[in-house]
Amino acid sequence: MSGAPPGWYRDPAGTVDLRWWSGGQWTEHLMPWSAVAPAFWAQSVHAAGNAEERLSAWAVRAVCLYVAVVVSATAVMLVSVPAIVHYVRLTFDNPGASLPAQPVGLQVTSVVEFPVEILVGVVFLMWQYRAATTARILGYPARGSPGLGVGSWFIPVVNLWFPYQALRDLLPPGHGTRPLVLRTWLGFAFTSFAVFVSELTAFASLQVGVAIGIVAILGWILVGTWGYRVVKAIVADHGEAVRRV
Repeated sequence: MSGAPPGWYRDPAGTVDLRWWSGGQWTEHLMPWSAVAPAFWAQSVHAAGNAEERLSAWAVRAVCLYVAVVVSATAVMLVSVPAIVHYVRLTFDNPGASLPAQPVGLQVTSVVEFPVEILVGVVFLMWQYRAATTARILGYPARGSPGLGVGSWFIPVVNLWFPYQALRDLLPPGHGTRPLVLRTWLGFAFTSFAVFVSELTAFASLQVGVAIGIVAILGWILVGTWGYRVVKAIVADHGEAVRRV
């Protein structure tokens, strides 16, 4: 899929015939490679690849840091569940009364977890935009623009599947890591929901809430491992494709 202008496909058999990706299907019209390879396109590929490469290492670190922080915060929350439940009940049962200091679990969440999540989120989305730009110039088919791929994380309902499609489209069709992108996304959605269920269930049954929280921690570790592999695969694919131009 690499080594061709936007929308053009180089035959994997090694021929030089190309066809145009219309956005929904490949056309039957073929054209010699030499007729569609202006120098400015090669320059744009390398410029996009260099911009992505400068953020690639930070994107990998962002994934690892995000998972580490979420796992740590979830573990602290599990340890602090009795205090959190007591604090919340005091809040609702004694409106207007002075309350004790917030439990450690809530303090970690508000002071540490949220700021770090915002920081790593910004870094990751900056990399995603650069990677999507590179993929677009290389001619990888995509359902949306790089900007839409980033913005879809913040659109209600749409953010249930659009971000997955945007990340999947960073890799060419047929790439062996594409199925892992889907597993990572489903794992991310399931684990995020499990953390919420754990916190909610703890008010009714402390033991069940803790058990669900432990499952969530294991899920985050798995999601982090998969996410690391996905980012590394995208970086490797784009780097190799840019070098071949």
